Amino acid sequence: MKLKNLILFLSFCLILPACKNSSSSQKSDEKMILIVYYSHSFGNTREVAKQIHQKFGGDMVEIELVEPYPDDFDLVVAMVGEERENNFRPEIKNIVADMSIYDVVFIGSPIWYGTASTPVLSFMEKYDFSGKTIIPFYTCGKGDEGSYVSSLKRFCPNSTFLPGFGNSQPEREEGVHIEKVQDYLDKLSF
Repeated sequence: MKLKNLILFLSFCLILPACKNSSSSQKSDEKMILIVYYSHSFGNTREVAKQIHQKFGGDMVEIELVEPYPDDFDLVVAMVGEERENNFRPEIKNIVADMSIYDVVFIGSPIWYGTASTPVLSFMEKYDFSGKTIIPFYTCGKGDEGSYVSSLKRFCPNSTFLPGFGNSQPEREEGVHIEKVQDYLDKLSF
C-alpha cells in the first residue's frame, strides 16, 4: 500500500509542473490590458473601471493629481472652466512605469464641458500609445460622450480605437447603467 501511495505521489509531482508550464504559456499569448481612469466626486467612472476589470482583468490604475481638486463641486466646475480656457493641464503623479507592455488600454473619464477631463488629457500627453488598441469609456451628466473620443484620438494617431462607451446620470438614476455597460463588455472583442 505504501508503494502505491508513493507512486501516486511521484506521479502527481511530475504532472503538476507540466500543468503549471502549460498555464503560463497560455498567459504569454494573452493581451496585456491596462484600465486607466480619472474619477472625481461620486466615483462613477471608478465603478465602470471596476466592471471592466471584473470582466477582463488586467492592471487598473487611477489617475491621481499632485494637487487634488477640492471637494466643493461648484469650485471644481469653476476651476475646470479656467483650465479649459487657458489650455492648462494639471500635474499628475507618474502612474505607469512601462506603457510599452500593454496591448489594450481602456481610458476612462468623466465628461467635463463635453470632452475628457483635464487630468485624463494630462495623462494622454505623457505616454506613447502607438500600436495599442484604445477603448474609451466615460460617465456624464445628462449628455453623452460629446467630443471625448475625438479628444483622445489626437494623442494617439498610430493607435486603433474601438467605439467609446459609458453611462449617464439618467441611466444611473433609472438603475440601467450597470446592465448597459455589461452588455457592451459582453460584445467587446479585441
